[in-house]
Amino acid sequence: MPIRSFLFVGLVLGILSGCATNEVHVKTLSEKEIAEHELILQEARLHFFQGNYEGAIDLVKPLTHELTANLPLYQSELGIYYLASDNKEKARQYLFDAYVSIEDFFDPRTERRAVSIWGAETEKVFKGEPYEQATLSFLLGLLLLEEGDIDNALACFKNGQIADSDVMAEQYNSDYGILQLMEAKCYGLRGERDRFKEFNEIAIGSFSKTHPAFLNRHSDLLIGGNISETEIARSSVEKAILKEKDSIAYQYRNYYGPLLEPYNNLLLVWTGRSPTLERAGRYGEERIIVMNPQDEIHFEVKLNQNEWHDTINGFSNIAFQATTRGGRLMDDVLASQADFKRTTEQIGSTMFDMANSTSDPYATVAFLAVGLISGGLSSSANVSADIRCVQSLPSNIGIVPLNLSAGSHTVTLHCYDRNLMLTRKLTQTIHVQPKPFQFHIIYVPSLNCEKKSINEIASQGQIPH
Repeated sequence: MPIRSFLFVGLVLGILSGCATNEVHVKTLSEKEIAEHELILQEARLHFFQGNYEGAIDLVKPLTHELTANLPLYQSELGIYYLASDNKEKARQYLFDAYVSIEDFFDPRTERRAVSIWGAETEKVFKGEPYEQATLSFLLGLLLLEEGDIDNALACFKNGQIADSDVMAEQYNSDYGILQLMEAKCYGLRGERDRFKEFNEIAIGSFSKTHPAFLNRHSDLLIGGNISETEIARSSVEKAILKEKDSIAYQYRNYYGPLLEPYNNLLLVWTGRSPTLERAGRYGEERIIVMNPQDEIHFEVKLNQNEWHDTINGFSNIAFQATTRGGRLMDDVLASQADFKRTTEQIGSTMFDMANSTSDPYATVAFLAVGLISGGLSSSANVSADIRCVQSLPSNIGIVPLNLSAGSHTVTLHCYDRNLMLTRKLTQTIHVQPKPFQFHIIYVPSLNCEKKSINEIASQGQIPH
């Protein structure tokens, strides 16, 4: 095993064993600088959604030169942009940096301020949500596995499942099927047949929970609108799954069967946009998950003009993963901050009313003084929820396992809408090397962002947050 592999495994084991993180002091940005960075990131994301990956890279790369609270976010976005441009070496570099930053950077100064009445949650170093951490682990694991670094790829896939586990609701088992499939793939490449079979079965269990055939029966929760994190009753969903798990798994065995057989190339069909976050509540103390429904839901792959393959869904539905997490500790802190702000605001208002109603000049001054102090405390309390998120992730990743010979192959993706009407065709050439494992990504640019300028998107209120 190369030295860097030992370093990486050591890092992961340190993280999993709960070792102390490295304390760092991030650069504090002014409100003007934060706003400028946000505009740059918005424009970069628009370039990405339109398929202009180099343009997105040029915009975001300068933002990674300073250690700010958003650095892990910028590294994550930039790694995905490089992956889209097929620069896997740079993608691995930035995704690894993001992985380390998310897991290992800790600034005690901003952490303390963030949980205070006057601190902002966005002052903390960006860590991301469980689904973001899990998906970044998946992408980094793929890059390492393609390099032949099976041990570290396996560590990534395991760490992704730990990130996906909902410890807040005591749901300790991950249901992110693609991570379990890739863990099984690692065991298969190492010749560990029992472990290979075990994790394939675990992945099928996750498939039974997240496949569209099941999710369609819960579309009122997942499609078309804003969803609060607390609106998804995980326990009731689990009960429904238990009744249908066996029948769904059996019914679709031919559908996902190719993933359980040996293959040397994995095609990933990257579609739609992952959910985004917005603020709600009187003071913006609540987070709302905003879905980005796809117009296209079915995809077929034509390989070398003669082979047809359906993309397999149900193992990597990122929108599902994003909307089925438990509550966050910081939500409780924000609720307390909002209570403080609401109480001091009410006290200030009451004092001003009393000052207006009394004829005693000394009492008037006293009431006004208390009112001004309470009003000042209320206005200075910062309760805004953190809505930072990696927005270049897809809504779903369809997968197609293939056995390909070395050389160039032509892949044509046929996209269909909800009425199964053909909407467009995308053709891409993939270059296969003589490796035990290789992956290729077909990015499907978002229809609602095609051929629109940054000004047009902003004027329509559609610019990504």
